[in-house]
Amino acid sequence: MRKAVGAVLAVFLLCFCGFGAVRAEIPKTDLSLCTAEELNQIRADIDTENQIHHTVNSTVEDEVLRAVKAGAEEYYQAKGITVSWAWYDWEYSYTRDVDLLTCSTHLTYTGAGSRNRRVDVEAEVVWDGKEYRLYRLTLDGEQVFRGGFALPDSRLVDSSLATVNEATGINLSLLSPDELKELDKTVQREIDANHTPRDSGRVRDLVRKTVEASLPEGSAAAEWPRNDDEMTCDWDCYTETTRVSYELDGQKHRDERVYAEVFPDGKEYRVFYLEVGDRVVLDERAAAEDERALRFLRKRTYTEAARLLSRKRYDEAAEMFDSLGDFADSAEKAAQCREASLRQRYDEARAVMEAGEYDRAASLFEALGGYADSAEKAAQCREAALDLRYQAAEALRAEGSWIQAEEQFTALGDYRDSAEKAAECRAAFLDSEYKRAAELMDGERYAEAAAVFETLGGYADSAERALACLENVHSRDYARAEKLSASGRYEEAAEAFEALGDYRDSAERALENREIMTSIDRKITLTGPGTPLLPGGQAVLTPDVKALSESAPETTAFVFASADPAVARVDGDGTVTAVG
Repeated sequence: MRKAVGAVLAVFLLCFCGFGAVRAEIPKTDLSLCTAEELNQIRADIDTENQIHHTVNSTVEDEVLRAVKAGAEEYYQAKGITVSWAWYDWEYSYTRDVDLLTCSTHLTYTGAGSRNRRVDVEAEVVWDGKEYRLYRLTLDGEQVFRGGFALPDSRLVDSSLATVNEATGINLSLLSPDELKELDKTVQREIDANHTPRDSGRVRDLVRKTVEASLPEGSAAAEWPRNDDEMTCDWDCYTETTRVSYELDGQKHRDERVYAEVFPDGKEYRVFYLEVGDRVVLDERAAAEDERALRFLRKRTYTEAARLLSRKRYDEAAEMFDSLGDFADSAEKAAQCREASLRQRYDEARAVMEAGEYDRAASLFEALGGYADSAEKAAQCREAALDLRYQAAEALRAEGSWIQAEEQFTALGDYRDSAEKAAECRAAFLDSEYKRAAELMDGERYAEAAAVFETLGGYADSAERALACLENVHSRDYARAEKLSASGRYEEAAEAFEALGDYRDSAERALENREIMTSIDRKITLTGPGTPLLPGGQAVLTPDVKALSESAPETTAFVFASADPAVARVDGDGTVTAVG
């Protein structure tokens, strides 16, 4: 599988072979843990690597041959000899190992006695990043030219051209063509030994029998597709995916998906897992005991954990690797996941810190325990968070929001001079409220002033001023209650006196007005003029009497009088005449 080199190694070093250069050691990989799918992917990657680094196309052949011809012809021209080259394509052969290419062919020239002489040509050409350069030229087994440059022991390979197998981590670009051939043979041997279905017929029959037994009672005989299923085999453990059709109660169920896992159980096979349609018919994988079945199940868990690791879901991956115990390198992978998780969470905390979310960042760093410098970073974040809150409190203080500023300074505890600043804000608030209450009092808004003075407690003379304001309020309300009583509005007067509590004789006056109300046996409503009267105008006052008790007299006599005859006169029947 093609992978960017940066995902596995920073760079891959490829070494030239055949010139004494040191080749990197080939990674030792236990292919016995690979599934058939993974082994086939290795073979596909080998083909890819051969195509990229070990195959010569026609363009490259032309460039290589041009370099070889130039070198050979220069050699013979120095001897006064003109050469001719092989005519047919099959007379030229090329091999390639990354950027080292070999060319084999022959040339002829006219020698002594006018006889044509054939010379076998063997040449090695190197791509230096710009052009193909002749490195070694051998004519009839004699080396006649060696380039005036040294082959590097290694070189950096373009990351986009490196071939790394995902399952094993093998960097195939480190291997020579011969080593690739040997690896391919090893893979094929592993496939032949452990991943070639030998009992597919038995397994297929067992799956079908198990499926048919699981169909609802009354189902018609199941129908199976011909040669239309997928089967894999890993260490004698089979998976099969196919379809089944059946009829139930006159309704045709077509092509329901079937998925089965069949493992060795002693000398026989047994279906350990089966899905039919959207039903899980059975799942007995936890009861598997055969070593081959356990290897299959653990390998699948390992593969899933590796996928989680590649997706950076480190905690989930670590948990799955842990469940595998000593299978393969699960312990090392679990440790790798935990380290990656810590790094991931550390980076997240750093990002949150850089975004200025210091409290959250501090919590994230503290959750990392002693990882890297998390403790120091958490302390820095806590300090930065306190400083931000201190600055916010200072801003509130500057704009006169004393209570909010005091609350924030108080919440900061003993940070810097927060306690002193909180006390200053409290004093400033009390002073501003005292001035506001005094202004209300001067404006005779006594009730409001009293309420503000009372909130100030013992500040300055607030208590005395609150009492003075309340005295003014009560005195005014008492006078209003007396006026209501004098005008005969006894119920309103009683309520007004009651609202005054124990102020002066308010309780007695309230009771007095209540008693007057109980002695009233009639309610009189007087209807007068609906609009003002101009001088000389008249209107009749009409009293309406409503009895409030059985003891009320049947008739009521009225006496009409004017409080100011200069404004209006009234006669005995209630006729009012406007005077002024």
